[in-house]
Amino acid sequence: MKSSMIIPTLWANEELLDMTIGCIKGAYQVVDEMLIINDNQSYAKNVNKGLRACTGDYIIICNNDISFVQPDWLDHLLKPLQEGYDISSIRTTDGDGWETEDKITEGDKFGSIWCMKREVYEKVGLLDESFGNYFEDLDYHKRAENEDFKVAKNHAGLVEHQGKATSKTIDPEDKAYNKAMEIYRRKWGKVE
Repeated sequence: MKSSMIIPTLWANEELLDMTIGCIKGAYQVVDEMLIINDNQSYAKNVNKGLRACTGDYIIICNNDISFVQPDWLDHLLKPLQEGYDISSIRTTDGDGWETEDKITEGDKFGSIWCMKREVYEKVGLLDESFGNYFEDLDYHKRAENEDFKVAKNHAGLVEHQGKATSKTIDPEDKAYNKAMEIYRRKWGKVE
């Protein structure tokens, strides 16, 4: 099965360039196809450009502020998909800490790195671009669940996520974050 990785990238300064290069170096040897979408529009628009172009059976969406601390991260990310789930994620240091355990939890969502089967994209479609740079991943997961696709997280995998590395440069006051959260709340109710 072929894997495609989409890394949406908003260039703002040299630090972000170095971070993105580190992300690419950590992933390029294990994925079959890598699409780095470098456009100063929005995260959702960049991901959608990648979705339209990718050819993999598994589609990985990865923030450019991810560092791969485990060499077998891809195995952990794909394991839930191979066990019957349709969208999966793995643990990240910013939200989950450094401890890992070999456990898959259904319904557990996180957006800094996630993977889906091609059939999910073919049925659910593109990310909602009205969200811009936040909550578009959670919205996508909800839309997928409404189509009876199953979402899970594998707690055995681990990546380091710097969190808001790009947004602190382009949106230091979190205006876009707050706007996207309000869009999500109007659409789905509380933020999970």
